[in-house]
Amino acid sequence: ALTVWPQPVASVTVEPATLSLPQFRRAAFTAVARDRRGKALAGRTISWASSDAAVLTIDADGDPATARDVGTATVTATAEGVSGTASVTVTN
Repeated sequence: ALTVWPQPVASVTVEPATLSLPQFRRAAFTAVARDRRGKALAGRTISWASSDAAVLTIDADGDPATARDVGTATVTATAEGVSGTASVTVTN
């Protein structure tokens, strides 16, 4: 019998990696789970979070982020316990 195991997630890339966003505007982020060789892994569930919901909100399912208040926040995308981040500066 041959058992095939899916490649584990080794990294997650988030695009754009840095973003300056005017207050009250929305922006979409994309994330790609990758194996140890950097190859994209299809079908992996990505969850999203913001480091500061007062500055930037993003739903766990990755709906577009909304700039709330002036400041900086980190957007984190996680797949199978591995995370990637993007830095967001909200301007007035």
